Amino acid sequence: MTRNIYRYPLDVTGTAQSNYVTGEEHAIGVAPNRAIAPTYGAFFDESVQIVDLNTLATLNRNQFQFQNLHTEATSLTGMAVWAIVVIIDPNVSPNVSLTYQALGGEHGMPLAAIANQIQTLSTDARTVAFSNITDKPSTYTPVLHMHAIGDTYDWDYVVTALEMCLNAVQLAEASTYDTTLAYIDAQVAMRNADIATFLQQLNTHIANYNNPHQTTLAQVDVFATTTVQSLIAQEAASRLAEDTTLTNEIVAHATDYSNPHKDTAANIGGYTSEEADANLTAISTALNTTLTADAATMAAHVANDDNPHQVTADQIDGMSTAEINAAISAAITPIATQLSTDEASMNAHIANTENPHELTLAQIGAWDSADIATVQSEINAHIANTSNPHQDTAALVGTLTSTQITTAIANNYVTPAESSYLTPQTSSFNAHAANTNNPHGVTPAQLGGWTYAQWQAAVAAQVAALSW
Repeated sequence: MTRNIYRYPLDVTGTAQSNYVTGEEHAIGVAPNRAIAPTYGAFFDESVQIVDLNTLATLNRNQFQFQNLHTEATSLTGMAVWAIVVIIDPNVSPNVSLTYQALGGEHGMPLAAIANQIQTLSTDARTVAFSNITDKPSTYTPVLHMHAIGDTYDWDYVVTALEMCLNAVQLAEASTYDTTLAYIDAQVAMRNADIATFLQQLNTHIANYNNPHQTTLAQVDVFATTTVQSLIAQEAASRLAEDTTLTNEIVAHATDYSNPHKDTAANIGGYTSEEADANLTAISTALNTTLTADAATMAAHVANDDNPHQVTADQIDGMSTAEINAAISAAITPIATQLSTDEASMNAHIANTENPHELTLAQIGAWDSADIATVQSEINAHIANTSNPHQDTAALVGTLTSTQITTAIANNYVTPAESSYLTPQTSSFNAHAANTNNPHGVTPAQLGGWTYAQWQAAVAAQVAALSW
């Protein structure tokens, strides 16, 4: 028969340097469940170290777990010996390296059953892992099921009894048979007594709520009540101090009217004083130009006596030229003859240059050459007078006074700007300064802290580690 040659010798101490395997690389893919059967078989629990080859980070116990406890090896060594490593963190890369203490000997190579289980785990397409199911019961009621006898152990005493029964039957000796039966009865009685004793002890142990295992706070990695209260008090005091500091900073920010955000006129959609002055000057200039042009147009319109509005005779209840001519003709016809006679007499009278009426300048109120010269002098003086001799006003010439123009600019450009833009912007800024609901979207990470979700995740991870 060929003797099996093992890579590593059997080491029940779990400390032999010869059985320490380092840097064993495995490609585990990206499936939801990724299992590893170490190349050299069963391994000791506490010796395992796994490194993510992409990040070179060492995995913690929350990122992997063990399966297939090797009961025979565990019983032999007194330490947990496993056959499979399962990666449960989906963020671990597809390539890892494994370091472990191999048990060695006949347990130094993976079994076919382990390979089958790895294949089953690798093809598991379930979206939720059993470990992630919440509200699972801590224990499960067993149901009737079968086990292969080869999967169990500690049947030595049964084999002995069966051999005695076989010998008794084969020898057919009454004394031996009776002895065998007596031995069986004694063994049954002893086992029943042991079972009853164990059951009583087990029930007593189960009903014992006074920490029968003398578990310490350090063993379950928790704090004492006084320590927890002290830590809570410290955290509360620290949080209160930080809240007070933050409140003071918020109040200081809210009452800071010296532009704490360093806003500029451009940022808030406004003008600087220089830009506002320049714009107002441009507006005033354009307005004066427009008013001057309008005044000139109005003056030209007022001076236009060529009927600029195209008024008709009918519109002013008058008569056209033809109608007037016709009416005149009709009126003239009766007196035409008399007019001709009178015209002849008048012409003769007019042609008389001998002053038939003996009129004098005083009688007809006429001026002599001296009076005419005086009037001409006064007319010339009036024409040369540029001091507004007729006392014309801006309203008479269709324009505005300088005071009215200044007031119009203030009413139409300064006050409306303040009402429609500057005042609302000031109110909005004051509301922002008084806003204590984190208007800038500051995150806990910017303040060096955690979000509530991150805190919960960290606590859950610690709880999971403790439970495991």
